[in-house]
Formats: sequence, C-alpha cells, structure tokens
Amino acid sequence: MAKVGFHDQSIAALSPGQAVPLLAAYLHAVAVEGEAINGHPGLAHKSLVSYLNAAHQWLQLVMGQPLQIGNSASLDALHPLLADTI
Repeated sequence: MAKVGFHDQSIAALSPGQAVPLLAAYLHAVAVEGEAINGHPGLAHKSLVSYLNAAHQWLQLVMGQPLQIGNSASLDALHPLLADTI
C-alpha cells in the first residue's frame, strides 16, 4: 500500500467503512498485478484467503479497532466486494 501513498498514520485514520475497499484494492494488487511475495499474478484461492486474513489482522492492529469483513472461510459469508476480488 505504500506504493500508492498509504502509511501507518494514514491507515490508522481510516474509518471502518473505508477498510473493506482498501482490503479489496490490496487483494487486487496481489491477485492481478503480481504484488504477491513470489511476484507473480494468479495465486490460488487458498493463498488469496491467507493474504486477506493477514492483511485484515494487520489493518485491525494499525486501526486499533475490529473490522467486520465476514468469514473468510466461506466466500458466501465474506463481504461481497472481497468475495468478488478473490
């Protein structure tokens, strides 16, 4: 997210409603633009869910509050924007 101007201070100032689009943008960067650790786009579903879970936990830590995104174990129970991205 640093590539697009986000840093810990700006992320901490986000509202919970802004967190889901940020997570979706992050997932898009990982899935489509090759921003994964291996540098390649096209990660498997399970890998994208792991990236989402890690980013979600980090975002909650930085923002200092819980964020409701649904259940990442089931796409049906996940926030629609995130489910569509995965």
